[in-house]
Amino acid sequence: MKRAPLARDGAPLGPVWLRLGWGALLVGVGLLWLLPYLWMVVTSLKTLPEIVRAPTTPLPSGLSFEAYAAALEAMPFAHYLWNTTLMALLIAALQIAVALPAAYCLAKLQFRFRTAAFLLVVATLAVPA
Repeated sequence: MKRAPLARDGAPLGPVWLRLGWGALLVGVGLLWLLPYLWMVVTSLKTLPEIVRAPTTPLPSGLSFEAYAAALEAMPFAHYLWNTTLMALLIAALQIAVALPAAYCLAKLQFRFRTAAFLLVVATLAVPA
C-alpha cells in the first residue's frame, strides 16, 4: 500500500531565519529553566560567610564541601537510601508477580468476563495515581 503524501511532505517548516529564531528561543528558555538549579549547586559549594555576604558573588572563591559533610552527618542518608531501594525492589517484584499471570490470562485464556476484566484494567491505567 502506498503512503499518501502529506501537504508539506519533506518541505522545510518555514524560512531559515524563523527556524533559527525558534531554536534560539527554545535554547534560551531551556537555559533560563536550568538557571535555578545551577544557582543551587553553585551556592551549595560556597562557605557560609560567602552565602550570607551582602553583595553576593555568582561564583565561590573556592570549592567547599562542608555543607555536604554536615548534611551527611546530620541525617542517616545511607539508612534512608537502603529503605528506599528495598521498598522499590519489593514493590517492583510484587507488581511483576501480580501483573504477569493477569496478563497471561487476559491474552491467552478464554473466560466469561474477559472483555470486562480487560476494560477494568485499562480503566485503572487511565486514572492517574
